Amino acid sequence: MYLFIFLLSTSRFLFAQQPVYNNVDSLALKQIAEIQRSNFKNKTTIDRIFAFPGKVIFFPFKIVLLGVKQGIVYVDETKIIPKAHDFLRSDDGKRAATPTYTSRIGVGIKYKQYGLLNPESKLSFLMMFGLYNRQRYAITFERVSLLEKFFFSNYGIRYDKLTTESFYGIGPESERENKTNYTRERVLLDMALGAQPFRKMTFEIFAGFDLNNVLPGKNSKIPSSTDLYDAYSLPGLETNVKLSKVDFKLGYDSRDRIGDPSSGFEAVTLMSIYNQIGDKQYGFAKYHLDAATYFNLFYNRILMLRLAGEITEPLPNRKVPFYYLSELGEDIGFRGFDRGRFRDYDLVMGTLEFRYPISNNIYAMIFTDAGQVASNIFKELKPDHLQISYGGGFRLLSVFGNVTKLEIAKSKDGILVKFTWN
Repeated sequence: MYLFIFLLSTSRFLFAQQPVYNNVDSLALKQIAEIQRSNFKNKTTIDRIFAFPGKVIFFPFKIVLLGVKQGIVYVDETKIIPKAHDFLRSDDGKRAATPTYTSRIGVGIKYKQYGLLNPESKLSFLMMFGLYNRQRYAITFERVSLLEKFFFSNYGIRYDKLTTESFYGIGPESERENKTNYTRERVLLDMALGAQPFRKMTFEIFAGFDLNNVLPGKNSKIPSSTDLYDAYSLPGLETNVKLSKVDFKLGYDSRDRIGDPSSGFEAVTLMSIYNQIGDKQYGFAKYHLDAATYFNLFYNRILMLRLAGEITEPLPNRKVPFYYLSELGEDIGFRGFDRGRFRDYDLVMGTLEFRYPISNNIYAMIFTDAGQVASNIFKELKPDHLQISYGGGFRLLSVFGNVTKLEIAKSKDGILVKFTWN
C-alpha cells in the first residue's frame, strides 16, 4: 500500500514537472515526432511478435470503423440523401419513387402518383425482385372519389412468383426439421367499393379473382414440398386453382400519425368468402380481427398493445388450400419465426411493444409476441402450444415518409433478423 502511494505521488510530481509545449516552435515538434518514430522502429522482434495477435484481432474492427467513417464523410459531402429525395419526388409532392425491400421478396421500387382524378386518389406501381427468381408486380388505383367523396373505389392487379415459400406441416406441433419449400405463383385482381361515413371509420366491399399455381420449390438446400406431398394429402398442392372472392372490411383508425403513431387506436375486421371457379373442390370463409392501441407514456415513450385472431372455416363439402390456412409467422407480424412456421385453421396472438426515441426520427424498441394455432381455437387453446418470441430493434422514419425497420427476435427456433425498407 505504501509503495503504491509513493509511486502515485511520484508520478503526479513528474507529470506536474513536464513542460508545456503550447509555444514550442515547429522545429522542436518535428524533433519530438522523429524521436517517437525512432522509438517505434527500435522495438525488438519479441515486442513485435507479442503485439501481432492484437493487431490481427483489431484489424477487422479498424477496417469497419474506417469504412463507416468514409461512408459518413461521403454522404455528408455529396449530400446524396437530399439529392436522392429531390430527384425521386416532384416539387409539388404529387409524384414519388421510393426504393423498397422485404425479406420475403427482395428489392424493388415503388412509384406513386397522387391527385390524378381527385386530391385523395393514389396510383401506384410496384416492381420487386429477389434471389431464386422471386418477383412481384402490382398496379393499384386507390381512393377514387364517387358521389362527392362519400363513396370511393379501389382497383388492383398483382402478380407474385414466390419461389421459396416454407412449409413445415399443419398443426401447432409442426417441427422445424420437417421444413420443405414450394413455389406459389399467383395472379390477383380485385375491385372495391368503400364508404367513409365518419372521419375515422371506413367500410369496404371487395370482389376479385385469385389464380394460384403451386410448383416445385427453388431452394435446392431443402426438399421440395411437391416431392413429399400431393393434392390429396395436402389440399391445394396443384396448379390452376381459380377462386372468386368477396371481402367485407370494416376499419377504424384514430391514430395521431400514420406509420409511426404515438397515440390512438386502430382496428380492422375482415370477412372473406372464397369459392372455386369451374369446380367444387375448394371453398371457405375467413374471419379476421386485428386491433392495436398506442399510449404515449412520457417524453414520447410509446407502449403498443396488439391483439389479432383469425378463423378459417371450410364451406360444406369443400376444402381449404393449405396456403390459405391461418399462419403464425412473420407475415402476420409474429417475429422470431419464419413465414408459415405454424399453420392451422385458426390462430390467436398478442404483442407488447415499447418504443423510445433515440433522435427525432429514430426509435429503439423492445417487444414480445405470443400466440398459437389450432384446428378450433375455442376448443383447443392449450398453454403447451403457446409460441413466444422476444427481441428488439430500430424504427426509422425516412425522408421518403415511410418506416424502415430492423427487428431481431429470439424464439425456440433461434434468432431471426428481419429488415423491412419502405
